[in-house]
This record gives sequence, C-alpha cells and structure tokens, in this order.
Amino acid sequence: MTDTAAITRTLTIERELPHPQEKVWRALTEGQLIDEWLMKNDFRPVVGHRFQFRSTPVPNWNGLIDSEVLAVEPTSRLSYSWATMGMESVVTWTLTPTAGGTHLRMEHSGFPSEESASYKGAKYGWTSFIGKTGECRWRVGLTMTTKSIVYWTMTILVALPIGSGGVGQIVQYLANPHGVVPVLGYPMYFFAILGFWKVLGAICHPRAGFSAAQRVGVCRHLL
Repeated sequence: MTDTAAITRTLTIERELPHPQEKVWRALTEGQLIDEWLMKNDFRPVVGHRFQFRSTPVPNWNGLIDSEVLAVEPTSRLSYSWATMGMESVVTWTLTPTAGGTHLRMEHSGFPSEESASYKGAKYGWTSFIGKTGECRWRVGLTMTTKSIVYWTMTILVALPIGSGGVGQIVQYLANPHGVVPVLGYPMYFFAILGFWKVLGAICHPRAGFSAAQRVGVCRHLL
C-alpha cells in the first residue's frame, strides 16, 4: 500500500542561457550577484553553511527564507534547503555546458501537490526570476564584471587628465613660486592651489566601492 503522505511534487524549470557555465555559476553562488536577480542574502558556497534569503515582508509572511547549503559541485551542481512559512523544501541547480552557452535546470522539491498554494506560488516566483520576465535580472547579475570594466575605463580616462594637469600646475609653481601665471596674470601660488585640488579630486574620484560618506572620509584623511 502506497503511503500518500510521503509523496511530494517537484517543480522543474529549464532554460538555455547564452552565457558560459562559469558565469552562470557565479550568478548562482556570489552573494552580490544573487542580490541582483533573486533576493538579499548571506550565502556562501560551502556545504553546511546556514544562511537566509531576505525579501520585503508582506501580510502573513516575514520575508525570510531559512536555508542550508546541501551540495556544491563547482560550476555544475548546487543544492540548498528552502524553509519558509512552516514548509521545508530543497532547491537544486544543475548546469550543463552547451554549444551556445549553458543549460540551466532548477528543481524545487518537497511540495505536497501541484495544486497546493505553495507549488503555485513557487512556480510563479521562479518563472518570474529565471523565466522571460526575469531575463533582465539575470543580465544584471551576469554583466557585473563588464560594468566594472566600463566604469574603471571611464574613470581612468577622466581622472588621469585631471590628476596629471594638477601635478603640472604644482610643478610650475615649484619652479617659479614668486612669479605670475602667463596670460592670466594671477599669482603662481593660486595656480598651485588649483593644481592641488585637481590631484585630490583625481584621487577621490575612483573610489568605486565606497559610499559618498566614505569618499568624503578618504578625502578628509588625505587632507
């Protein structure tokens, strides 16, 4: 006789992604990237690590999902528990390289039935995250490195001329501290002050990972 109480259902979603397997793995395992397409978290790809996914609380849900890493096979398989609203389930990701990128398979197991509210809610949620309406979120996570490269390239192009110009003005002042600026006619020490602020601005500008307050702190420290 079959024990129907032990039977559970698994939600499976599969997608073909035009990205290398290593890049998709990063989107699944790096906390900052997970933030971009799924939820806030304190995830680490270490078996046994307990962590939480954090979303905006809504009526009858505190916005928290308690999880534990169950399996990690770098670039190919990741599994973790998923406990929320009194229900425990398991999410498993499987990555397979393809000619055009990566085949992504997500299995969320542990639902009482396909008609249950939990199954329908998970289907809607995961489809939103990794389906057609979630593609933009995946792109955000998968292109973080590209964005960083563009940022630093543009930062260098802006900061380098400013900084080098400031150094040049300071050098001119040191060579003739009591003179005046040709054509403009103001004292060389004023020229040096402008040069100093240019150099300071070039130093403070590229602090990409700092908040505005931290940048001010760095500049104050330099002063």
